[in-house]
Amino acid sequence: MVDMNSFDRAKPFVAVIFLQVGFAGMDILSKAALNQGMSNYVLVVYRHAVATVVIAPFAAILDKSLSLSHTHTQLKLNKQ
Repeated sequence: MVDMNSFDRAKPFVAVIFLQVGFAGMDILSKAALNQGMSNYVLVVYRHAVATVVIAPFAAILDKSLSLSHTHTQLKLNKQ
């Protein structure tokens, strides 16, 4: 049986493995697209567009939670 402590210790290693798989996939897709004649500039624009779409929800969710806690702290300071 796996306890939660060993799972927590394994999280960084699992994250690195997924990151490497993502990098390898991007390299393969980039190589295939460039071999078929896609412009380097177009590829860069598409990569940035996809990255924005993938990362934006995480940024919005995390920013809301951080800004709400900051606003709550700010309100408490203003009342004193």
